[in-house]
Amino acid sequence: MIPIFAQNVGAVNKALLAKVDSPILSIDRLAKVILPGSLGVKNGERVLLVTDVSSSERVPESGPKAERLKILARWKSAIELAGGDVSVLIHEETGSHGKALPENGVLMFDKHGTADGVELVIHNSTEDVNVGDVLRQAQVLVGIHTFSATGPLKTIATETSARGFSMPTVNEDMETVMSADHSEFPAIAKKLKALLDPIERVRLRFTLGDIIYPLQIDKAGVGLHISDGTALSPGVLGNYPGAEDYFVPGKNNLTHGYWPILSADGLEVLVLRIIGGKIQLPNAGQATSFKDRTIIKVLEDLKRMPGNANFAELGLGLNPLARTGPEITVLEAEKALGVHLAYGQDSHFGGLIGNAVSDVHQDIVYPRSDARMKVELLALVGRTWQPVTW
Repeated sequence: MIPIFAQNVGAVNKALLAKVDSPILSIDRLAKVILPGSLGVKNGERVLLVTDVSSSERVPESGPKAERLKILARWKSAIELAGGDVSVLIHEETGSHGKALPENGVLMFDKHGTADGVELVIHNSTEDVNVGDVLRQAQVLVGIHTFSATGPLKTIATETSARGFSMPTVNEDMETVMSADHSEFPAIAKKLKALLDPIERVRLRFTLGDIIYPLQIDKAGVGLHISDGTALSPGVLGNYPGAEDYFVPGKNNLTHGYWPILSADGLEVLVLRIIGGKIQLPNAGQATSFKDRTIIKVLEDLKRMPGNANFAELGLGLNPLARTGPEITVLEAEKALGVHLAYGQDSHFGGLIGNAVSDVHQDIVYPRSDARMKVELLALVGRTWQPVTW
């Protein structure tokens, strides 16, 4: 085992033993409210917690990665309290959101039938377990990752009829929105799905100052997916916290128009042209002139692999409690009232672009609360474009 990876496995072990509770989303509330109501964990069910650690950089004593280990420990304790038979699978970081998971990992578990608090042991510490094989044995999957594994976990859940949550980039600041009652979101999500499923074309209208950027998305025959913060049925795996509706374009991705991406300080704007569902690369002079980190990452992603230039998703955030802003993770921000768009992989949502040609699925969020750019969603009803509100 790579030395730093082994040290980080030890850090996971230490966090699981410490079981540091949270004053916001406590182990007790998780076990008695969230897990039964949103995930439906039953006594004796095989629950697998999945997380990633680096093989080149040690987990720091504080910060987002250290917080994720504390959250992992709280969820493990809560699942045990709820009666679940829980194990922890650790694999190496993939390096980008949506990328395929590594082949091998390490499985950690409690010695069954012993008193609570017994030290965890590392299973097959000298012989790694096969990540895919372990994932396929679980009835419930819960991913707590630095780099999103939502796509790969969703694929496994669909294949095996497991259910679960994926929480990429989750941190302790998010526990307020995570502790909220998600019971009202399914009805809202289903209502919006019923409204938009028959619609064949939608249009986004981005207004920045006096300039309007139109983007038309053809969705004929494509229904919305629901990620409402609950996973109670076989094969359902989505993000937690919720909620959103989203869809990927159909097999004939005819999306066309303009996609503006505003810098964090509002001083720069990258305008991407989309033709036939493919994002066109800006000219070299324009691409090297930006200073904003998000815009630079977008340009690097688009150049790296051909499939990264795929227009992959339109999402609609439904959670009025979700926060937005430069320091808020995409996992939370995309659930806020507003829209988000993504490029790259979409095969795990029913699209055609997979790991062979793309190594990323990246969302860009446009919350209603950001007054700098107005974004309107219109649906083609008959021969007229009508605004969609929610």
